Amino acid sequence: MNSVQKIVKTLRYLTTKKIAIIIILIIISSCKSDEELLDEGFPKLGTCKQVAYTGNLSQTITENTITYLTSGGGKIVMDQKNTIITITHADYQNFKIELWGNLVVNGKTLNSANKESLNSKHIKDRLGNRRSIIFPDGAKITMVAAGLNEQLVSVSIHDGNEFHHINLTCNTLEYSSANSDYTKQLDDTEADGETCTFEFTETGVLFLNIYTEDVVGQKVEKRVPLGEIFNSDPTRINDYYDDPRLSRT
Repeated sequence: MNSVQKIVKTLRYLTTKKIAIIIILIIISSCKSDEELLDEGFPKLGTCKQVAYTGNLSQTITENTITYLTSGGGKIVMDQKNTIITITHADYQNFKIELWGNLVVNGKTLNSANKESLNSKHIKDRLGNRRSIIFPDGAKITMVAAGLNEQLVSVSIHDGNEFHHINLTCNTLEYSSANSDYTKQLDDTEADGETCTFEFTETGVLFLNIYTEDVVGQKVEKRVPLGEIFNSDPTRINDYYDDPRLSRT
């Protein structure tokens, strides 16, 4: 074997070795553990550490409100001063869902959001300590309370790649991202509880429950009409839900 052949053979060996090293590095990087993902920035909730508002989430400090605009025209307004959460939509001006109710703890008024109204008509009270609302565009707000009629302790908003989490025990926005790598993982770790949506129909808007998820991944699907409003008569509100805890539903 002459000197030229030896050089070519050596170069081929080195190239093959480099390719093998690169492949090994790729395999190692794709097999990272959950702990390594956590170290790389997986959200740690419950810290009460404030983060900046991003994406479609904004805060009006003077009015003490937090607003979120969904990708498809929905709107969430958390009025912390008046302890009420309002859901509206750009496609139907005469429609709103209100989650309200408060309790006083140590002289401080807190939002329980356990009462639910459609266009100011009290339809029902929350059935458990978790309540989710899914918008027609797929955005979702999940509210978690300390108990059936207790204060809200957290609010999470999922919308495509956007995820925002508010810790209400310390009134702190703990996570806010317009393009989170962890949106689905965060959604999958939190049960939705009693879950509802609203549907635009030919005659108006139907407000209804669609499933219950008390345990993550175990959804019990059941359509239960709650209330309805009509294009022909904006003042007409049909209450379909008989809540035995209330005398006027």
